[in-house]
Amino acid sequence: MNPESDWKKVDEFDAFVHAKKGFDQNLPSLVQRTASQARNNTRCTVSHFTSGAFNVVFRVIFDDNVVWVCRVHKNDKDVSPLCVKSKIDSTVATMRYMKLKLPFVPVPEIYASESDPETSAIKAAYIFMEQLEGSKVDASLSPEDECAVYKQLASVTWQLSGLCFPKIGRVYQSTSTNKFYVGPSVDKQGCEYGPFDTSAEYFTYETAKIEAKQAPWRAKNEESNKVSMEVCELYKRAASLLADHCSGSFPLVHDDFDTHNALFQRDTEGNLQLTGIVDWDSAIAGS
Repeated sequence: MNPESDWKKVDEFDAFVHAKKGFDQNLPSLVQRTASQARNNTRCTVSHFTSGAFNVVFRVIFDDNVVWVCRVHKNDKDVSPLCVKSKIDSTVATMRYMKLKLPFVPVPEIYASESDPETSAIKAAYIFMEQLEGSKVDASLSPEDECAVYKQLASVTWQLSGLCFPKIGRVYQSTSTNKFYVGPSVDKQGCEYGPFDTSAEYFTYETAKIEAKQAPWRAKNEESNKVSMEVCELYKRAASLLADHCSGSFPLVHDDFDTHNALFQRDTEGNLQLTGIVDWDSAIAGS
């Protein structure tokens, strides 16, 4: 475990932007200015960054030694700003809901955010949040460490299963009442779908997406078309069979939950302790 292994110095950001499209070259300075404003103009520096599939993350260090991280979402011409806005709004709401309902599960505190990339001060959707201690574990864990890691992850999964909602969909927080609710998801084209009242409705919708994705395969030849249609029909039949077992409460699900989105740190006795659960972008009230 090396907490610094994923971080790069900010002076390498130009090369990163050149290699990976979708991020403004001036992001470090824009993040620095916006972070300072968010803390009553306390001076700060942006020292390091790391990245994932859709985000770049900056480490922000203030003059009073307070450390934030800023998670900036990629701008993609093929993805509607409405899709990004929905994702960021739901991510922030879910993390705040977690802090309220399960305060002992280590989720970063949210300090500030902007979900609309078209009005954002840094020209992209972003979240300023707490930096948690710890790092990701690797494949070289001892049997004892592996047992400790997965026992703690299983405990979090169990606790999440107790946070239930009446519908399937994204979790949001009302700006007027601060109450949490389940609302629609938004696809890349900016079209809303859901929330769903039953599992059958949800899986029927997912089945239609599978059929559309297989269209290029079906076009190859008659045999491919036949196999694809048979597979899609099986999905449809499976979805319909949920009709008698699909209503009720739907638990909160971190849809990308594994060691790559968990942070650990050794305690004074050398045991691995869970210190953070991150990347809540795909979390939903699900089935």
